Amino acid sequence: MFETFKNRLEITGTLTTVTALRISKGRSTEPIGSDLPVIKDALGRPLIPGSSFKGALRSRLESFLRGILGSDRKMVANPAIEDEWSITSREMKIIKENFKDDKALTAEILKHTDLISHLFGSPWLASKFQVRDLTVQPDAWFGQYQERDGVAIDRDTETAADGKLYDFQVVPAGTPFDFKAVVENAEEWELGLLAIGLHQFETEQIPLGGGRSRGLGVVKLEIDKMHWVDIRDDKDPNNTDPSKLLGYMKNLVNNNLCCVVPDNYQKQWAESFINHYEVSMGFSNYKNIGEVLKKFQVTYTEANFVKETEFSITDYFREDLEFMMREAVVDNSEFAVCENLIYPVIKEVWKCYHSKFILWSHKSLTCYQYMSGFSEYILAKRSPLGKVVFDKPYLLLVEAKEDNFHEGWVQCLVEMITAQRINHELNVTILGIVTNGTTWQFGKLEGKTFAKQINRYMIQDLDQLFAAVNYVFQECESQLDTSVVA
Repeated sequence: MFETFKNRLEITGTLTTVTALRISKGRSTEPIGSDLPVIKDALGRPLIPGSSFKGALRSRLESFLRGILGSDRKMVANPAIEDEWSITSREMKIIKENFKDDKALTAEILKHTDLISHLFGSPWLASKFQVRDLTVQPDAWFGQYQERDGVAIDRDTETAADGKLYDFQVVPAGTPFDFKAVVENAEEWELGLLAIGLHQFETEQIPLGGGRSRGLGVVKLEIDKMHWVDIRDDKDPNNTDPSKLLGYMKNLVNNNLCCVVPDNYQKQWAESFINHYEVSMGFSNYKNIGEVLKKFQVTYTEANFVKETEFSITDYFREDLEFMMREAVVDNSEFAVCENLIYPVIKEVWKCYHSKFILWSHKSLTCYQYMSGFSEYILAKRSPLGKVVFDKPYLLLVEAKEDNFHEGWVQCLVEMITAQRINHELNVTILGIVTNGTTWQFGKLEGKTFAKQINRYMIQDLDQLFAAVNYVFQECESQLDTSVVA
């Protein structure tokens, strides 16, 4: 995955100890001196590792999100326990096996990555946020370490355990450290998440180091400057503006710092995070399809609206599918189901309609006023500007689920409503498919009415399944031909 430079935020300030600070480097083996000295730089001055600051910040943000989202690892991961990562090593292996294309692989990884890891990184995703080691300000340091006594308590006798007296070293209160952090290629919502976390340090809410139950480690961050450069295109934020990048490089050569962040930017970023949360996580707040219908005032009906339209399946396709289902493991995960069962069927029919449509894989739809969706596959109009342009109308959304069809339809219907809002001036019916690869269910959203197909289709009855999928594509084609598209 190759990165393109888009923006950079540089934050500088001072972190001051409000109470004594103890960041230990471990038990000393020296015959004299403190049993537990603090970590120091090469000159013997105290040092706060950037990883300690970053870890405490990450932990606090994770605790906030758990209070909102619960302990679902897909929403808020636990970096200390692999089974609680949003993508485990085993799941990552499956993803890499099923997504060979770099762009598709990246999209799939981002789709399954929890919010915090987008900014702070994970074993499968590089961090966008770096914190330099915090060094003490030289003019304020004269070697004034403090020594304190400690004792281990015997829990049975509730007295000092024999031979367990020790001393530990601390950095005194009022000691200032230089703070510098850099964020590159961050989305606005990620900067908002960071701003919320840094505010906790600004208000003395996040302690550092050990001995916090004794009152140690209270610190206060004072941000001095925030330098911001954004070279994204004003009209298309997904692309960069070469003239802005050249200007930035010229300023660097001339040792001219980039612009200082206006005060309203931090508020704007924080609001962007809240919007992103509400949009990207909105469907998870619905327990069932009834709540979605009530929220958007959509009427639910059931009918057999699919008019099966014959489709000629090649012998090669039949033989290849039969071989895969007989010899391969095709349904051990959503990734495997998409790669081995869903995409081959959808692609085979799409090839007959490719002149009018593009079949997009793992593409998001976002309408901030309403909701957001991230479908496995979206059928959209082929843009006159070229195949790389994601153009409306968006007519078909395909959602893959491992047997939980109720959850699948909750997500699919939200995505269908999102597509409907984006298409707004185009009076088109949105079609949806929810499948686990073996069983296929169909639905359509027409105005304020959602109809779910009563009959289900099975991949074992390939001719009937292809006839149903072909009908859906024909409906999309008919709408595209009759609608007035700008």
